[in-house]
Amino acid sequence: MKDKVKGLVAGLLIGSVLSGSAVYAAGGNMIEVFYSVKNIKINKVTKTPSEKAFTYNGTTFVPLRFVADALGQPVKWDAKTQTVWIGQAENATLVYPGKGIDNMNYQEGYSTNSFEYNANSVEGIKDNVGNEYSSYITMYVDAWAGKDKAWNLLDFPLNGQYKSFKAKLGLTDTSKNTKAESKLTILLDGTKAYEQKIVAGEFPRDINLDVQHVNKITLQYSTDSVDNSQIGLFNAYFTK
Repeated sequence: MKDKVKGLVAGLLIGSVLSGSAVYAAGGNMIEVFYSVKNIKINKVTKTPSEKAFTYNGTTFVPLRFVADALGQPVKWDAKTQTVWIGQAENATLVYPGKGIDNMNYQEGYSTNSFEYNANSVEGIKDNVGNEYSSYITMYVDAWAGKDKAWNLLDFPLNGQYKSFKAKLGLTDTSKNTKAESKLTILLDGTKAYEQKIVAGEFPRDINLDVQHVNKITLQYSTDSVDNSQIGLFNAYFTK
């Protein structure tokens, strides 16, 4: 028998398609939905949304953010105009590392540490839960580096021309079983604006930073060097 659940339709659809969580509104109607979707494939690759897909009246509903991320497109909800923006929003220009902006500096503690970034790559890269992205930044640290050398960093020149930096942070598929504890620190003009520890078994998380009037953004990655580890800033982009 198919799993089924009854709930409020008003508010739920926008809440689930954007954030993957239900948002309820007064005055909604009760509906019956079926959790009958066993797998989702995009370009032949299995994708796993954080919330279950469901079927209602012959239509399958999945989180809109999940679909947009899988296709390498940002998604935004404008509450003021009640508009969902996918891709480039009105009066906003999206700039991806490798397409419109490049790093101005790279430093590493050990010669086999490395980084890579691509915009609209044909091959793409997977995160630790199997989602694939065509635009990304990766930072890798070799366990042989030793604790004092288990780091690298990237600087990008912003020159006060950008409004925000957005990405989804997580381990790459090749490092999903790493034993290392990693840390990403983001500095804006030398001041810490973001810091997050990353370990195996965690879902990727969103980064959304205000970079208005910032001249330089620094991405600094480090690990405890007990194992090789690579993180991805998936679908990373700046807005003008």
